[in-house]
Amino acid sequence: MVNEPLSGHGSLRPSIWGKVIGPQYIELALRWAHEADPEAKLFVNDYSTERLNAKSDAMLALARTLIDAGVPLQGVGFQTHISTTWHPTREELRATSSASLPWASTQMSLSSP
Repeated sequence: MVNEPLSGHGSLRPSIWGKVIGPQYIELALRWAHEADPEAKLFVNDYSTERLNAKSDAMLALARTLIDAGVPLQGVGFQTHISTTWHPTREELRATSSASLPWASTQMSLSSP
């Protein structure tokens, strides 16, 4: 899994991996993980991507780009941090998971105000 590669506005988040390897670190991490375990289900995971916003658009575009490049990506992970006053709507979940890719709630927390 590649965890939290995007910033809040959808660009790549600054990271040590991006500095040392460059923006292709996501593709390389997934390819190397696949080489190490061809049976592993590989996901790109981030928070605030279950909502309709610039970040969810960027996540779906990233996933499509990786798949088009032949990168072994099996799905997108949503961290799904919800509260008693906010949760994603069914329409948001349908829209953000409509990229013909499996998705999973890879993390979930519930908070109250």
